[in-house]
Amino acid sequence: MSATQFNLKPCVVVCRLDRATARSARTSRVLPGLKHRVSTNIFTQKASRSVATAGSLSQAAAAVGSSPELLLVGGVVTLVAGAAAAWMSFAKDNANDDPNTWVNGRSGPEGMPEDEEVVDPREPAQDAVMVFGASGKTGREVVATLLRSGRDVVAAVRDASKLDAALAELQGEVALTETEKERLFVRAGVDVTDPATLSPDLFAGVQQVVTALGPIFGKLPEGGFGYFDGMTSEKVDSQGVKNIVAAAAQYLPKQERAEEMVMQFFGAGDLAAWNPLDDVIMGGNSSSAWVQGAENTAVWQGDLVFFGGGFCGTRSMQLDRDLSKFDGISLRVKGDGQRYKLNLKTSYNAAMPEYTYQAGFDTVDGEWTTIDLPFNSFVPVKMGNELSDAPALDASLVSTLGMVLSRFEFNGLPNPRHREGPFRLEVQHMAAFRNPRPQFVHMSSGGVERNARIETEEDRKNCVMPIVQLNPGGTLNFKYDGETAVRSSGLQYSVVRSSGLVTENLDKTYVLQGLQGDMTTGKISRGEVGRVLAAAIGESSAINKTFEVRRGDEENAELKHNMHSMFTTLAVDTDRSLIGIRPFPAPGPPKGMPDENRKQEILKDERVVASMKRGDGGRVRSEEEAPDGTSEANDDLAAATGKMITVLEQEKTKAEVNA
Repeated sequence: MSATQFNLKPCVVVCRLDRATARSARTSRVLPGLKHRVSTNIFTQKASRSVATAGSLSQAAAAVGSSPELLLVGGVVTLVAGAAAAWMSFAKDNANDDPNTWVNGRSGPEGMPEDEEVVDPREPAQDAVMVFGASGKTGREVVATLLRSGRDVVAAVRDASKLDAALAELQGEVALTETEKERLFVRAGVDVTDPATLSPDLFAGVQQVVTALGPIFGKLPEGGFGYFDGMTSEKVDSQGVKNIVAAAAQYLPKQERAEEMVMQFFGAGDLAAWNPLDDVIMGGNSSSAWVQGAENTAVWQGDLVFFGGGFCGTRSMQLDRDLSKFDGISLRVKGDGQRYKLNLKTSYNAAMPEYTYQAGFDTVDGEWTTIDLPFNSFVPVKMGNELSDAPALDASLVSTLGMVLSRFEFNGLPNPRHREGPFRLEVQHMAAFRNPRPQFVHMSSGGVERNARIETEEDRKNCVMPIVQLNPGGTLNFKYDGETAVRSSGLQYSVVRSSGLVTENLDKTYVLQGLQGDMTTGKISRGEVGRVLAAAIGESSAINKTFEVRRGDEENAELKHNMHSMFTTLAVDTDRSLIGIRPFPAPGPPKGMPDENRKQEILKDERVVASMKRGDGGRVRSEEEAPDGTSEANDDLAAATGKMITVLEQEKTKAEVNA
């Protein structure tokens, strides 16, 4: 796929508004092909940015100078050497393509009237996920995954042109369909370090936020190398994230649990919707029936007889309900201390008498309890025996509900809480429920928590991870500041800490492991991290959890199921002590930082050298890369990174000779 297929012009602003008279309005225009909505916040950027062509890697080496440790940072900082200014050059070259567009604060050749507005004919974004850092290698994976899942996506970017090429560069992915493209809304001119650009209009139609941010280091337009636009780790990872958190807390709608009634018990008509299904159908002696209970309740009661069968059952009338937008079935019951099972039939097994999906639940003798049974907890069975080859429950067409009291649990094993004789289960209602999802999913980095615990140089030296030993520029501290702000926001959140970012085995699908406490190491690709971030958005079980994610040793084609299992096994942050994990340390400035001699020792670590030669971590562009951001001669990350290392060594040798 070429970058031009999306036809997303490098234009970001379509009207001119004075700061003093800025009105609360969003403007947009429809672009051909991809048909993004490109909208600007009420404050337009006034200053034009100069554009310079990229220099050589030797210049990059000289600029890095005494701080070559920046090469090691990987997922913490992005390096762009060589053709780092290509995007700005591309924007300049195309600045005057359309007189109705603005590029970097400048209008086209004909200019445009004040307050002119081009209306997007599409419906506004609804139930959308806003992605910050959408043009990055991880952010674009989040955008693509969410679009393919059917969600509206709002990409909050500084420069819209970069997003188009970023999506086109996705490796190993099929092209987005026209329908998917229609759900992408680009809102450009967003600067996370400027709270004024994080306006209410920016959050219009947005329900959730994903941050996949990071500063970019490379060749500067004005010459030399450094952080682009002064966007240091402190400004982006700490203050920028705090700004987004503050805006999200103010503008995101509150999420609450939703329920939809499936079965109620208001009278005889409701009871008539249920039929008995006891063991008498196979020669047993058990019996059961529904009777009216207290106000707006019904009682399922009977006599469980072991001889000849040992189960009582009941089944509802045909429902044919689409419950796919919900998480499961919630019961409000008063039981007798026994363990019951809820049966659920779908269109898959509606015509199979002995097939059903079952989930067990315990009752408290004489007490009302609310029991949530997630759809993924239902087991496909035939006569109580698990069907390992049956599909997972599809709640898009639920045909009937039922209940069972049996002497058996699954596969002929005994029910741990049952007894022979009379039973009684009073039911108030059965409802489909949907729990809130994380409002704020934040990408952080492994090592930030253990770095925050360091007090002395010896503590840092004894740390296993080279990135923690170095902590270049205090980056890990700034990242920890950002994730602390997320946890303290009052929003429902999920903090995903990436392990070491790698570029190997991108064509394989691994079992992903979620761990907590920042006590392990590992590796993962940006694509995998992006898919974890996107998956967390749709998982209520990911709420208020901070965890590290890494590849396991085994491949797994069922990535979605794997992620759900990963989220459910993690502890919420307030319960970390229950699984033996220490409380979070307080954020603070870097301590025990290495001197220059120690930095050189770390950079010579064989793990660091091997990682840089492989091209892991930050993106390094070679000077052979073409102005449009593609490589004509050498787009291999390992070669580009290796070349940078070679140049650094050469520059170091020259410096020693000159000294």
